[in-house]
Amino acid sequence: MAKAHPVTSACIDVPLKSAVAHLFVRPEFESWDPWWRALYEYLLGLMPRDLDWQPKPLSTILIARPALDERIRWELRAFLRTAPAAEVATRPTLRRAVELSDEKVERLSVVYFSEP
Repeated sequence: MAKAHPVTSACIDVPLKSAVAHLFVRPEFESWDPWWRALYEYLLGLMPRDLDWQPKPLSTILIARPALDERIRWELRAFLRTAPAAEVATRPTLRRAVELSDEKVERLSVVYFSEP
């Protein structure tokens, strides 16, 4: 069994044409809007119990990149679309996530970070 590590942030990899945009999510983003805390909690709820934590090269940070099944990816997109309009308007990566096309949903992924 893998050792549990506290998650300090998460990142949603939002697919673009040939790359991804990184939508980072941290608990303190709640100061922007309470929706960010809800998103952070939602992402924590998606985590499998036994994540495979790997060291980030040249860092003390650990990362875990769980596989998301199709249902979870579609539900994640639906949750992202609940973002307040003011947040979407002022945060380009969030806007890209909210506007994600059906064809790109299968490429959505989440990365969790554990910092000492």
